Amino acid sequence: MSKVSRDMLYEVVKEVQAGSLAKPRKFTESVELQISLKNYDPQKDKRFSGTVRFGTFRISPILLPVCPS
Repeated sequence: MSKVSRDMLYEVVKEVQAGSLAKPRKFTESVELQISLKNYDPQKDKRFSGTVRFGTFRISPILLPVCPS
């Protein structure tokens, strides 16, 4: 895996939001984000293993400008 810059992350989020607004779906859309920790061996250290699930929430079109100007 390679590092993703903050600007690239914001750009991709904007694209996903724009696509969602351009073609509304009749189901709940979800986005997965995978984060890896530096110098972490999952075989040795089990403290961070598992899944975190957040509740459902809506992103309002008013919140589209994600990154500050």
